[in-house]
Amino acid sequence: MHEARTDQSKNQLYITLGGFSSVDQVGQTVQEVKQAVQNLKPGFDVITDVSTYRPARPEVATAIQQMQLFLRQAGMRRVVRVLSSSAIASMQFSRLGKEAGYEAEHAASVAEAEKLLES
Repeated sequence: MHEARTDQSKNQLYITLGGFSSVDQVGQTVQEVKQAVQNLKPGFDVITDVSTYRPARPEVATAIQQMQLFLRQAGMRRVVRVLSSSAIASMQFSRLGKEAGYEAEHAASVAEAEKLLES
């Protein structure tokens, strides 16, 4: 499952990436993210739920990193990542985020991520 949605009242973007991803799936999610960000103000926060995500092929990882770069350039303030049960997938996201110029905070659930952003 892949989706992007916003909570404009909290100025937050929610991104869910689950399972094994294809370039087409991630590309569609990137387009959803770009549209969703138009509804947010600079300084928005992002919760990325990758709890069911599985490690991606290099071309998929490149598409994810482009999304991360876009978010940073679009005015993202903070990112909280709901970690994958796959250590390799979690390491892949951490590496890609660092290469995109940011480090995410980590949470065990979306609810925990929301609490982190509220504090």
